[in-house]
Amino acid sequence: MNAAHVHIIVTHIPLIGLIVSFVLLGYHAWRPNPDIRRLALLGFVVSGLFALAADLSGEGAEEMVERLSGVMEAAIDRHEDAAGFALTSTMVTGVTALLLLVPALAAGRLARPLLVVLLIAGVVGLGAVGYTANLGGKIRHTEIAGAQTAGAAAVGLSSDNGGKRGDSHDDDDDD
Repeated sequence: MNAAHVHIIVTHIPLIGLIVSFVLLGYHAWRPNPDIRRLALLGFVVSGLFALAADLSGEGAEEMVERLSGVMEAAIDRHEDAAGFALTSTMVTGVTALLLLVPALAAGRLARPLLVVLLIAGVVGLGAVGYTANLGGKIRHTEIAGAQTAGAAAVGLSSDNGGKRGDSHDDDDDD
């Protein structure tokens, strides 16, 4: 397993973790259950930690893929810029959830303001992580970007004919 592989694996966890945590928190709002609430909060904390791991593994992944043919530095830069904001918002979510796991804070006057911060940071974090993941996918998956790859152009594959070889004209038309 190399640095790029580790980065790809680790980056999926914050996105899935945030989604699952929101579902659990929603379930807790519908049917209050302290165990479900703790599990949701723990999910937010874990998502924050894995967002940090994703950020830390990003440099090694960048060094591996920037040398590959067809990888544009601008795509890496866009992904890296978005990742900074995603990390910050996900870490704020995780730290806020950690504070809400402290019984004295969870039951005190700070509980409601902390929950508001958690929800806002969590929604922002989820959007930022999703956007960052999309940009990361575009680094090597040009089908996401809707662009024609250099390799596809070299063998005559075209995005406007469903990826089939040759031109986009019908071969059945004899006129």
